[in-house]
Amino acid sequence: MLIVVTIIGIVASVSFPAVTSGLSGVRLQSAAGSVASFLTSSMNRVDRHEQSAAIVVSPKDNTLAVYTSASGDKPETRPGDAPGNCYRG
Repeated sequence: MLIVVTIIGIVASVSFPAVTSGLSGVRLQSAAGSVASFLTSSMNRVDRHEQSAAIVVSPKDNTLAVYTSASGDKPETRPGDAPGNCYRG
């Protein structure tokens, strides 16, 4: 029984770094997909309404927003942020 527990511990300790390094890649892929989806849906909306738009990336405030002439000073859309997402420009 002690040998089985030792083997399980060794396997777990060897596989742990591989699992944790893979999580950062999954998070990055998810964040990139979220931003791409936001930009695509925003540009589709702008095309439908035939408006001009400005995409603003603010690293200081960690935000991404789309402004149109109809929205004025407040952004028309912002992506739904997952905790830990960080936009850098």
